[in-house]
Amino acid sequence: MSNIAFIHDNSLYMKGIVHILNEEIPKHTFHLYNYKEVLSGETRIHYYTDLLILELNTQTSQDEIYEKYQNRNIKMAVWTFSEVHREQIADLMKKGIDGYFYGDLDLNQFQSAILDILKGNKYIHTYFSSMILHEYARITNQSVTRPSDLLTNREWEVLEGLSKGWQNEEIANQYSISDKTVKNHVSSIIKKLKVKNRMHAVLAAIRNNWVSV
Repeated sequence: MSNIAFIHDNSLYMKGIVHILNEEIPKHTFHLYNYKEVLSGETRIHYYTDLLILELNTQTSQDEIYEKYQNRNIKMAVWTFSEVHREQIADLMKKGIDGYFYGDLDLNQFQSAILDILKGNKYIHTYFSSMILHEYARITNQSVTRPSDLLTNREWEVLEGLSKGWQNEEIANQYSISDKTVKNHVSSIIKKLKVKNRMHAVLAAIRNNWVSV
């Protein structure tokens, strides 16, 4: 059983989420803490906390929380219900955040996400994905180089489209091919790159400077 802590800024919605999680996912224990109480020392986070999820609120600085718990071998994630600016993304990337949650709760998706994070993987909600990828590309700012025998020309084009955040329909329209053909190309790309899904394919492409975004 894992201990998962939420730190919120007087959010009624976050209180409701934690209540639901404790009822629906009994294999984990979910705790709720208040930013001000934690920072003042009035409340202490459970010593054996495995994952810390911070409500991302522009009115409250998370820096002190990061500094306080970053050396305790605790996984860290953020959750927001509002717009996030590029500067915030850059700051979160520098801190090495393990999970990026957004919006309404999907229990199955959330349960899968926390398992991934606890195993040492990253979870990135689709809302954050294109911003994180573009910020990573901006930071690295390197020219595109591609291995000649890894993918076909069409697969490179599809992968480029995925890296821009395009959906299958948009890729199909761009290259005048059917949606089914796009799906086949995506499946082939995932298989050839030996990754789990399309998001991991894009991460691999950007990390290796195979695409421009």
